[in-house]
Amino acid sequence: MTLSLRPAQPGDAPRVTALLAQSYPVLLAPDYAAQTLNAVLPAITRARPSLLAGNTYFLLEERGALRAAGGWSDTDPWGGACAPETAHIRHVVTAPDHVRRGLGRRLMAGICADARAQGITRFECYSTLTARPFYASCGFEEVAAVVMTLARGVGFPAVHMRRICAPMT
Repeated sequence: MTLSLRPAQPGDAPRVTALLAQSYPVLLAPDYAAQTLNAVLPAITRARPSLLAGNTYFLLEERGALRAAGGWSDTDPWGGACAPETAHIRHVVTAPDHVRRGLGRRLMAGICADARAQGITRFECYSTLTARPFYASCGFEEVAAVVMTLARGVGFPAVHMRRICAPMT
């Protein structure tokens, strides 16, 4: 498998949206009620232009096919500024037919290396219930269970997670 990791560009929005729309309904279904997913999927399956334009959102491709995407930002999901040396992991997704092949780990390694090279030592994320074991395997610890309001006032259970890294020398 020949994989390449590259920063996303604004023009990648349709491909990222397609991957989110393909993956989230399948991968989240075991952990969320159908009614909840029906309400929130329109909001969470769209690429975020601000993330794609920031050079901190990455695409993992195999011979041009998009297999995974995700990144980090210096703002939280609601647009609030992060504390110094802190980044939020954002909108991470893997194609449903490519999970458990190490692609998510490779993507996260690239995301974290990029952020750490820019002085980030603390990572925060709001994980879906489905992704909680993945983030734990990447060194994240659970901070608290949360319910996020994502669309039409629907509560979406999630987990606030954190990873602290030693400063790069």
